[in-house]
This record gives sequence, C-alpha cells and structure tokens, in this order.
Amino acid sequence: KVIDFGILRAIGPKASGLERLTRTAAFIGTPAYAAPEMLLGLEPSPASDQYALALVVLELLTGKKAWTEDSGVARLESTPPALDLVGGPLQDVLRRALAPDPGGRFHDILSFSAAVEGALAAAAEATRLLEVLSNRLHGTLDQHMAPENEASRNRTPARGAAAAPARRRRLLVRFLMLAGLLALVAAVVGLVAGDGKQGVSAQEPPPGLDARVEAPEPQEDVASSPKDCAPEAPVATRAVEPLLRVAARPRSVPGLLVLNAFPWAEVSVDGKARGKTPIRGIEVQPGRHVVEFRNPAAGTVRYTPTVGPGETLRLCAWCPGR
Repeated sequence: KVIDFGILRAIGPKASGLERLTRTAAFIGTPAYAAPEMLLGLEPSPASDQYALALVVLELLTGKKAWTEDSGVARLESTPPALDLVGGPLQDVLRRALAPDPGGRFHDILSFSAAVEGALAAAAEATRLLEVLSNRLHGTLDQHMAPENEASRNRTPARGAAAAPARRRRLLVRFLMLAGLLALVAAVVGLVAGDGKQGVSAQEPPPGLDARVEAPEPQEDVASSPKDCAPEAPVATRAVEPLLRVAARPRSVPGLLVLNAFPWAEVSVDGKARGKTPIRGIEVQPGRHVVEFRNPAAGTVRYTPTVGPGETLRLCAWCPGR
C-alpha cells in the first residue's frame, strides 16, 4: 500500500522556508519519485502511484535512485537506465510499470503487485532447483568418495598461511574433478553395456567382401575335394578383421553446462552468445571451454572449465557463498 512519498515543492535553492510549505498550486510529491505526467502539471492518478512504487522497488533491487531531481526531460521519454541492472521476468514487469505514458502501465496496483510476485516466485523456483541439484550432486559424491582421497589429503603438507579463498578454490577443483570422474565412469559403463547387446554380425561388411562370402559353390566342394577348401580360409579371415575394427571405434559423449549468476548476467560460451541467466543446460563437447558472464554493474567474469564426457558442470557467478 502506497502511503506517502513526501511533500516537497520543486523550487530554487534561494527560496525561503515559507515558500517550501504546501499551499494551493504547489507541487505535491518528491521530484525523484514523481511520474512524468505530474512533471507536465497533469492531475495525479493511481497510475502515478504505481510509477512511484515501481521506482521504490527498482531502488531496493539496485541500491541507487532511478531518477534525480534534474532528470525531468529524460523521464518524459524513456524508462530509467537502472532497469538494465535487473534481469529476467522482473525487468519486464518494472519496465511496464515505469512506462512514460500512464496508459502503458498496469491496469491497477493489484495487477502490478501480482506481476511482481509472479516474477519473484519464478526467480526463487529457479534458484531452488539449482540448489537442490547442487545438494544432490554433493551427497552423491560423499557416498562414493574413495578412501585413497583421505590418504592423499593426509599426505599433503599443511600451510598455515593459506588464505580462506584459496582453500575454497581447491575444494571446488576437487569437487569438479570427482564429478567428472563419476560421469566418465558412468559413460564408459553405458558404452560397454550397449556394445554387449549388439553382436558382431549386426555390422555390415564392406560390399567388396560380401561378393566372396555369399558364393555357395565352395561350400558344396568341401565334402568331395579337400583341396578346393584351401583358398577359402584366408577369405574368412579378411572378412572378420575389418568388422572388429569398426566395432572398436570410440564414441564421443557431450557434456552439459548449467549456468547462473546473481543477480543476472549475459553468458557467452567459446565466444558465442548464449543468452541471459539462468540457463538450465548447454551441450558442449568434452574438453576445455571459455565461459564469460557479463553484467553492466558487476563487470565480466571468465571461467575456463574442462568438461568430461557425459559430465554436468554447474557454474554460478557472483552467487552468495560461492
């Protein structure tokens, strides 16, 4: 509920105290939160309150005022530049509530409030799903942790001067290495199981070899003349050898990148734009990749992770506690 946004008259710095009091024909409201129609001298309406409330929400999200007292001309034509610091569905909701034309805003305050709640719920659900995925993956790694990892940690010499950020980076590297190892083992097991169900006969031999094997005459001569069978033995050997080579070809299993940022970021992978966070999954080939997060306020963060075959790797820029 909008109660009050202040009572002030937009006047020069040399005005006396009495001229700042509310009176007939005075400007009612705080200029920094006034809607464009109020700056034009029109009567305020519920749409004006909606505009002021949207400015308060934007200020809470960005930590800075959207407009200053001397930004009247820009306010009449455009939305606040601070909107670029807000990502996702909430940016679209605030952009509509901050439309310079009152007719472009929400029908009433209740509609605006419902839209804000829906955008916040969507962002909270995306964050919750990412946290659940992270917790489940962490629990799986704890259950499959090999004893030799504990021994290797005991052999590592202690460094009393090591800083806390360095320890967190080492733990993250170990976590990613273990995740990649488990994903690689699962991919190899699935590959072996899939090859075991398919016989060698399922592979079609080259056309040049089929012409020799399908000829029935040499099989009839086996009982009558053993000498005629001798030339056929090397033919069978040559037919089996290429089949084994075809079955032994390795398969490439792509990995998956799950990307997020706080409050948001534009993402590029290997120089290719991938959109805004959150991004639930991007398939990449196994190997090293360059992932960049860009935010106008926070700057640019670059990661160079190595993704294993079948591995799901989660990256989050500027996330609390990361």
